[in-house]
Order: sequence, then structure tokens, then C-alpha cells
Amino acid sequence: VTPLSGGSSSSAAAKDPNSVEATKDTFLKLLVTQMQNQDPLNPMDNSQFTSQIAQLNTVQGINKLNTTVAALQTQLQASQNLQSTSFIGRTVLVPGSNVDLKNGSAQMGVDLNTASDSTMVQVKDLNGNVLRTFGIGAGVAGTNQISWDGKNDAGQVMPDGQYKFSVAASAGGQQVQAATLSYGLVNSVSMSSTG
Repeated sequence: VTPLSGGSSSSAAAKDPNSVEATKDTFLKLLVTQMQNQDPLNPMDNSQFTSQIAQLNTVQGINKLNTTVAALQTQLQASQNLQSTSFIGRTVLVPGSNVDLKNGSAQMGVDLNTASDSTMVQVKDLNGNVLRTFGIGAGVAGTNQISWDGKNDAGQVMPDGQYKFSVAASAGGQQVQAATLSYGLVNSVSMSSTG
């Protein structure tokens, strides 16, 4: 059997005997051998060979497409990683129930599942004692900002530091799902195994 031309596919086949290129090379070698040794009075049906070559080309095309998509995914991930570094040094709202009181003022947030008629906030010390309860009125679906003036229910200014808070919201007498949000400064960005 004479070897077929195309050194790149032969080297690829030598690297991975289970690759599409190796399968294609083996198929073509068998095809050439069969054609050389066929019975001239009973020639082979070339439609089967054409169909098999088309199937091999389809698989090869899918493999190339998978490689291209994987490369695009890597580039997209790198782009997202680079974009996320722009958050460093910025203040963001993240899920949490801590609030920092500084200079008699504190900012926090709540994410409401749906709009609310009534939204009540409780500020507590780190031991869970309620210091202040106040309402912010109706809330919109999504993120709502909350300000606390740093005073307790008796009107005394609380010392600067870290406190806890919780939010209860309702609409038409029904409880609205409310997720508390804390402000935080982004110091760094790290990527997990899931991105």
C-alpha cells in the first residue's frame, strides 16, 4: 500500500490514534487498498464510500467548531476577568446584613422581589439588640437604597462602628421577599474554578 500525501494528517494520527484525522487516514488507506484489489467484473459501490467520507468530514468539522468555541470561551472569560478589575477601589452593594456607621451616617440597601407598600428597617447592635426601627415607605421591585441617621429610637446618636440590620416588607398584607444588601469597598478580584 502506498502512503497517501499530506504529512500533517499523518503526524496528527501518530500523536493520537483515536483522532478523527487518524480515522480518516486509516479509512482512506483501506479505500485505496480495496480499489487496487477490486474485482474488475464486480466493481465496488462508490456511493457508500462517498457517504462515509462525508460523515468523516462532518465529524472533523464538528471537532474544529468545538475547538473554535472553546477558544472563544477562553477569550470571553479573559475579557470578563479584565473588566471585573475595574471594580477595584469602588463601593458596591453585595448581599449582607452589616452596616458601617461613620460620622453619624450609614448607607445600606434592600433587594425586593416585588414592589412593597410598607418597608420596615431594624438596626441592631452586634449582640442582636434592636436599636432603631424605622420605615422607608413603599419600595420598588429591585434595589432600594436605605439611609440611617445613626440615631437609636430614643434619638441618641450611636457611636461610629459596625451594626447589623434587617428589613421586613409587605404589599397588600402579604410579605414581600427582601434581601438585605451591604455596601463594601472592592479591594481585589479573584477568580474561582467556576469563573
